[in-house]
Amino acid sequence: MWKHDLLKSLFAALLLCAALFCSAGTVKLTVIQTTDIHAQTDGRRTPGIARLASVIKAERTAAGGRDHVLLIDCGDLFQGSYQATLDHGGSLVHYLNLLSYDAFIPGNHDFDFGTSELVKHLNGIQAAVLALNLNLKGAPPGRILKWKMFEKNTLKIAVAGMTSPYLFSWLSGIQTAGLELTDYQEALAEIIPEIMEAKPDIVILAMHSGEFMPARLGSSGGKKRMSAGAFLRKYPQIDLVLGGHSHQEGAGKQVASSWYIQAPALSGGAAVAEILYDKKKRRIVSLKSRIAYAADAEPDAETAEMLEPLLEQSRRKGTRRIARMAFPLEPLKKSGAGNRLSRIFGRAMMRETGAEIALHGTLSSYCASPGILYASQVYLLAPYENLLCTLEISPAECRAIIEEQYAEKRSGSFQAVTGVSFKMGKGGKIRGGLFLDGETEEWNDGARPVKLVLSGYTLAGAGGRFPVLKAIGEKKKVDFLSLDVRSALEKYLAAEYPCSQTWKPEKGD
Repeated sequence: MWKHDLLKSLFAALLLCAALFCSAGTVKLTVIQTTDIHAQTDGRRTPGIARLASVIKAERTAAGGRDHVLLIDCGDLFQGSYQATLDHGGSLVHYLNLLSYDAFIPGNHDFDFGTSELVKHLNGIQAAVLALNLNLKGAPPGRILKWKMFEKNTLKIAVAGMTSPYLFSWLSGIQTAGLELTDYQEALAEIIPEIMEAKPDIVILAMHSGEFMPARLGSSGGKKRMSAGAFLRKYPQIDLVLGGHSHQEGAGKQVASSWYIQAPALSGGAAVAEILYDKKKRRIVSLKSRIAYAADAEPDAETAEMLEPLLEQSRRKGTRRIARMAFPLEPLKKSGAGNRLSRIFGRAMMRETGAEIALHGTLSSYCASPGILYASQVYLLAPYENLLCTLEISPAECRAIIEEQYAEKRSGSFQAVTGVSFKMGKGGKIRGGLFLDGETEEWNDGARPVKLVLSGYTLAGAGGRFPVLKAIGEKKKVDFLSLDVRSALEKYLAAEYPCSQTWKPEKGD
């Protein structure tokens, strides 16, 4: 009997030795990615970063700790909540540092509070800031790197970062001060040989861009959406791509010769890639990926404690009474027509700037019910950091701008005009003349130019949607104001619909 047991033990030992021999050259790396968190700090409408932190910590512990894990965020971090308006996203700097992120790639909304504010955040981040196509005046030399080599679990991992190539399609004014974008494909072609010369085991591209991007952002004016696969085919050296911006999560798929993953947006979870690398054969032998969701996680106590002062401040300031409304403030339900809220936006902007015409739609799907309107609700009506700007336009330019808006079919993008009346004919063309409010004579091409007020986002073309408007703006002297759309709206509502009155009818409604 004892001989039989001895033989079994010897056989088991031989199997163990064989397994150890086969796996001696195999090393594991876990990559955890987050993206498009949009400053989700309170965890009410979304899981929130305290729950996301719990997921990250659990995944990191399961993978063997920080030495075995690469943690990367792909941008759009600092903007996107009422709390972020109070500290311009500063709490998210503490979040990155608390979780010991390895790398951060700026996204387009990270510029929303202005480039000087972003530079402050980047200087406070302990993680490497990576963007191969970005130069930012004011950032210290070496603060923004094109790529960096990380060492984890004896592996050398080269990570290149890329911000959105289309920042100037969304940003303007102080959001672009000192900002320079270089061609991302040229930059990538330049650094890939440099990366490969450093002999990395694994190459990762972390980008604030999705697998697909709308055709309107391209320079060719084509109708076919742009694919990341088109340029990734040129670089088979890239093993793993971390995507962002599009809010389209992906647990993992092959794109060209690379593996592509993208974490859920709005603190919904993290994308996790588990890589087995054979150091003897110098190649990846296994790459598996998945999404680790945050909705059911318990909030991380350390992160929650860090956030509590900001959340207390937001509770106090968010309940500040702004106005008393006798009617709902509703979003546009269709393009091609303004509504009461879009007119209120327009009049608020005109009052603050002295402009005679305003171009503005509605900014979210939120509907504020009649009754007391609080500061946090005003944020939900205007949740973006859009600064006001003005320029003078002629009747012909105004006509072209309006007709371009009527060609836009999405109600969420449509910018209604306030301050000028007209009749829209078939085919999206204005029939007859333009008439400025309060004037009986037609505003024609021989008349004076008029000041137009709009948001900097709209002037930039609204993500490629309004090329005619953008082209007109590029030829004009534009005055960028320090006042944002939300502040103008709040001041107007407080003046026109004070909390002390039940209702003051608005002229023209």
